[in-house]
Amino acid sequence: MVVSAVILMMFYPKSQSKFRYRYALNQPWRYEDLVIAPFDFDVKKSADQIQSEKNAIDDSRIEYYAYDDGLFVLQKNRLTRAYNEGKLPKQILEHSTYMRFLIDRLDEIYTKGVMDGASMEMLSDTAHVYVIGRDNVAKRRLPSEFYSPETAYESIMSDLPYGLDSITVRQAKISSYIIPNLVLDEEKTEQMLEARKAGIEEIIGHVHKGEKIVDQGELVTSEVFQKLEGYRLAYEQRGVSPNDRLLQNVGIFLMIVILLSALLLYFLAFRKQILQENKNLLFIFTITCFFPALTYLLIDRLPLAVYMIPYAMVAVLVRIFIDSRTAFISLLTAVLLSALVVPNQLEFILVNVVAARVVLVTLRSLSQRSDLIKTTFFVLLSLVVTNGVYDLASGINLTELDYWKALYYVANFVFLMFSYTMVYLLEWIFGYVSNIRLVELSDINKPLLRRLSEVAPGTFQHSLNVSILCAAAVDKIGGDIQLVRAGALYHDIGKMRNPSYFTENQSGDLNPHDSLPYEDSAKIIIKHVTDGVDMAQKAKLPESIIGFIRTHHGLGLTKFFYIKYKNDHPDDPVDESLFRYPGPNPHTVEQGVMMLADSVEASSRSITEVTEEGIIRHVNKIVDSIVSEGMLRNTPLTFRDIEVIKLVFCDKILTMNHSRIKYPELKAESARPT
Repeated sequence: MVVSAVILMMFYPKSQSKFRYRYALNQPWRYEDLVIAPFDFDVKKSADQIQSEKNAIDDSRIEYYAYDDGLFVLQKNRLTRAYNEGKLPKQILEHSTYMRFLIDRLDEIYTKGVMDGASMEMLSDTAHVYVIGRDNVAKRRLPSEFYSPETAYESIMSDLPYGLDSITVRQAKISSYIIPNLVLDEEKTEQMLEARKAGIEEIIGHVHKGEKIVDQGELVTSEVFQKLEGYRLAYEQRGVSPNDRLLQNVGIFLMIVILLSALLLYFLAFRKQILQENKNLLFIFTITCFFPALTYLLIDRLPLAVYMIPYAMVAVLVRIFIDSRTAFISLLTAVLLSALVVPNQLEFILVNVVAARVVLVTLRSLSQRSDLIKTTFFVLLSLVVTNGVYDLASGINLTELDYWKALYYVANFVFLMFSYTMVYLLEWIFGYVSNIRLVELSDINKPLLRRLSEVAPGTFQHSLNVSILCAAAVDKIGGDIQLVRAGALYHDIGKMRNPSYFTENQSGDLNPHDSLPYEDSAKIIIKHVTDGVDMAQKAKLPESIIGFIRTHHGLGLTKFFYIKYKNDHPDDPVDESLFRYPGPNPHTVEQGVMMLADSVEASSRSITEVTEEGIIRHVNKIVDSIVSEGMLRNTPLTFRDIEVIKLVFCDKILTMNHSRIKYPELKAESARPT
């Protein structure tokens, strides 16, 4: 138990020591708690909100441009040099008015600013940019306030004063002197972009101590979500001192120990037989702690995985190998351990407890695959229905139900199907025998039973009859019918090594015991027990089946040869060990019934008076003899059970030995007249 608690602590999620609530936007608050702020804290924007605002800033990027002041001087000097070198049209060279106009217009254009045409096309009419002026101050400007090289040239041509010839100006190729002088300042643009992002206000409100945050059934709106996020962040930022963290971990560990102790106390109070074998404790604690450990491991990474984990498998497996009550207690322990970390604890506990009850009602036995498939379908139905009803009871209307959760329950159903495979695995690991295995072993086509029917047909028929008696009796008094049926079929397999020495396999009057001393005959008869155990072990039969072989004669005597020896040697001391079976005596209900059925069925073959009264006297004599010898002292059988067993045996043996109709013989036909 302590080891299990330590292992669970190793898997326990660290985040649970920070903030215990889990929530989602536009989902109902399903905790039973009314959440009240325990301290003052700020309500901040979520990371998604802040990122959204940053994205909006990126989308509305504002560009910063700077003037290239030397560009106008450069172009003015080019134009002047062309004038001095006589490279301009003759009319311009002869009239200085042209040069004054062109230089003034270029000065005006470069002062206003020339922007690359491609850049201007990317800006809408309402967009704006910032231009860093010659005074190093950025001013907001619209694209319409700038020139492009094309619009600047058109402006010059359209504003020619009276007397200046436009053809002459065109011939001067004045457009070659118009070059963009507004240059994008990448560094400044990025600086201002980051400054805008840094200026995003994170705090949007404040919650005071004692103020309500959310109550059960309320919808987690964006406002409530932001309050919860603020509460979570403030809770985690406040930090926990090392001493507080240590106390918290101790509390968690003790809570796990308490839940596991309750399971152990149940064993001490009601199932002490479970404690008699370490494998039982190992199996139950392993299967009970596996799913909580898996929950602890996944809850932070995949919170919704809690709905996919097949907790009902605990009930299925423990029910198959132990019993129903232990199965329910084990599942309840596993669910409560998991509820320490899952959200919506009440809903989680309800749906899984209901599923466990469904398992125990529908899975009374597991003898074929269809039994488990039927159970898993009922579990799926119970999970979906219970979850839906709980949501409706919590005030959630039909349009707000989380229908997608049904898909997680379907995954739960698929995983639960693997219980059938787990049965075989656990049988191999822990040495248990399931009903499925017992059904398989009861197949008379199994090698040992088929060989028994061929080598010792009388013994085989005897074993079949014994299995019928055992199953009928155990069905009445309570016990494992499938186990006793399988045990009865194999209890006499040791007779295969010397089949002719047993009367049910002898034909005619030849009896090999006639030529043997009584001690040797007893030895051969006794040896069928040890031979049977040896054959069963070599065939790898389960120990529970081998137990029937060992105990079906207990520590009894081979009475026939013992009495014969006593009669022939009345004055000699008798070494009873030569005539006594190795035992042990039966110690379970099934083994006790098996011993009675074996003796009654074998001796019933010698009944001469096959009437109801004769059979009743015979059964009472055999059963009372075994009881009086104390052979059943170690079994839980009561006197009432013994009486019920007698009635069942009488009824069955009377049926087996019923009288049959005597068929009439056909008389010879009389000769027909000719």
